[in-house]
Amino acid sequence: MQSQRIAPHESGADAARPADTSPEAWHRLTEVWSSMTPAQRASLAASMSLAVASAARAGIQADEPHASLSRIRFLLAERRYGTELATAAFGANGRWPQ
Repeated sequence: MQSQRIAPHESGADAARPADTSPEAWHRLTEVWSSMTPAQRASLAASMSLAVASAARAGIQADEPHASLSRIRFLLAERRYGTELATAAFGANGRWPQ
């Protein structure tokens, strides 16, 4: 089942509003983002990216508690970029090519 990511029947700035976010909350959030400097927005994006990667690693470790660090890195790359690219980067067994 595919989740509904965008609110239906919206246009303009509200077209990007996630379906689980109220218009009022979305408006406030976009106000906060608009008031940030480019450096602040970049810092926020970087920290959110690290948080997502950390959550993904935790999920992999929960699924495969005995996985080696190289296996975790392979599985993280596979989630991000797909099996073909992860295998090209890490090899079929999830290790860096030697």
